[in-house]
Amino acid sequence: MLYSQPCKCPVCDWDVPAEIVRLRGSFDCPSCGKALKVHGIHELVMRLIAVALGFLLARRAGFESLLLFGFGLMISPFLVVPVWRLSTVIKRQVLVPASQGVTTLSLGGK
Repeated sequence: MLYSQPCKCPVCDWDVPAEIVRLRGSFDCPSCGKALKVHGIHELVMRLIAVALGFLLARRAGFESLLLFGFGLMISPFLVVPVWRLSTVIKRQVLVPASQGVTTLSLGGK
């Protein structure tokens, strides 16, 4: 089993275990209870690495041109989690407070 480094809560500076950190969506800090999420740039980089690996695997399987593009995009979502888990061993994840993101349409006419 690989050792994952704990993350630091940006609000209370407490160690957040890597087991509760999710790449998509928010989660609560076990110490202060504030909603946290993985920094957006880090999430984007993980997804781009997964797409690149998908293209490399498709190329290795012998796909060319349009088939390479299609197959690479098709398998890349399955590669995001393994790439992300491996990155937690190499580098500590950067957490930021999650915005509440409540959107209303205000259709009441006021």
